[in-house]
Amino acid sequence: IIKNVPTTEDVEVGDRVIVSELSTIIPPAIPVGIISSKESTVSGILSNIKVKPYTNVNKIENVLVVKKSQNFQLDSLFNKINGVVK
Repeated sequence: IIKNVPTTEDVEVGDRVIVSELSTIIPPAIPVGIISSKESTVSGILSNIKVKPYTNVNKIENVLVVKKSQNFQLDSLFNKINGVVK
């Protein structure tokens, strides 16, 4: 459950949840799950969001996270397209 999300946030049932770049514990962009429900709090200005994990986290024994390495060929191509000279 993700608690106290402002109701002004564009969050809907069925949206995917990924790790934020602001996390200092888990690398960014790792898929977490899908929003299964969204309920307003008593105040009406906040929501509590339930996320259905992509996997049964109780059965996880080992995790391997492979970070994407920088692709210099793609970077070079994007720089050429955008007019950046190195």
